[in-house]
Amino acid sequence: MKSFWWLALIAAVLACGGTATLAPSPVAQTVLPPTVASPQTVLQPTESMTKTATKTAVTATINPDQPTPIPGQAINGPVVRIGSGEVFAYFPVELALTADEQIQGLSGRLVLEADTGMLFVYEMQRKYSFWMPDMHFPLDIVWIGSDCTVADVTLNALPPEPGQASQDLLLYSPKTPVQYVLEINAGEAEAKGIKAGVGVEFLGGLAEKYGC
Repeated sequence: MKSFWWLALIAAVLACGGTATLAPSPVAQTVLPPTVASPQTVLQPTESMTKTATKTAVTATINPDQPTPIPGQAINGPVVRIGSGEVFAYFPVELALTADEQIQGLSGRLVLEADTGMLFVYEMQRKYSFWMPDMHFPLDIVWIGSDCTVADVTLNALPPEPGQASQDLLLYSPKTPVQYVLEINAGEAEAKGIKAGVGVEFLGGLAEKYGC
């Protein structure tokens, strides 16, 4: 999915009879080839991670049928962990940090490997808008606030119908401002009990750079 918050902002401002000041439009980035990332081992927490409390007191509702992480396995690469207590969902992620990367998002990909995602990191909280041009599969969108809790979840955002014009595509936004957005395969948020109020933690060096 592509981040499209600037279109929603211009539309809102023009509707009020004002003008908007936006950063210069980024140069389009080369579309990533529609290939699937190599299989990744399910990541498990180390002993020190299991002792780390989440940043909220909200009880997670992660499906107990999901595999329980085995202490001692190393974290390789950026990972988003969602949950609390001793039950978590783990998502190895690609990062969308620059304007070009955020505009491109997952558009053009044929598939997204199960239990992985793309994490969009923004400099400030805002009600960002996303849309689904050139998408080939549905997504769940996990909207994450700067307080490192899930602020909202959009379930089953669908790819466009064949021949559907861009101006007819739906725009998806959270109920409240957020700073991070995690895109995962449709159905995974509900299956893993991810909902508003659940804690989020960044692993694999993400926390030191981007918070959470």
